[in-house]
Amino acid sequence: MRHASVLLAAALLSLAVPFSSPFASVTDKAGKAMEKGDFKTALNELRPLAAKNDPDAQFLLGMLYDAGKGVTQDQAVAASWYRRAAEQNHLLAQLFLGVLLYSGQGVKQDFGEAAHWFQTPGGQRQRPSPVLPRCDVRAWQRSQTGRS
Repeated sequence: MRHASVLLAAALLSLAVPFSSPFASVTDKAGKAMEKGDFKTALNELRPLAAKNDPDAQFLLGMLYDAGKGVTQDQAVAASWYRRAAEQNHLLAQLFLGVLLYSGQGVKQDFGEAAHWFQTPGGQRQRPSPVLPRCDVRAWQRSQTGRS
């Protein structure tokens, strides 16, 4: 089941690629560090931004905890970060939270709440995330699936 959620997450990230933003994001430095595998720098950049309720930073922290990159893997903590971003209408955070709720990974399995988060993105106008299009999605996917 873990591999299914990782593959779904990678597929969802790949959908974000066409939506690049011409504006610099406060999470750019963290995104670049993640691309290089420098998760310590990424965490140092993301934590203060997430504490200030930046939904992109919260989502990226969730991804790091979900995958165990730079931190001990903890899907309960990942779900908490995804939820904070999802509640601020972050599209991918809503979907990732829905996947965890559906699968019961890190949270109590709840099909009803998962359905809520899966349906929420379709009913809202979303702004594209400026940091995600700059991430190397294929490299991230390979790192999650263990493929080179």
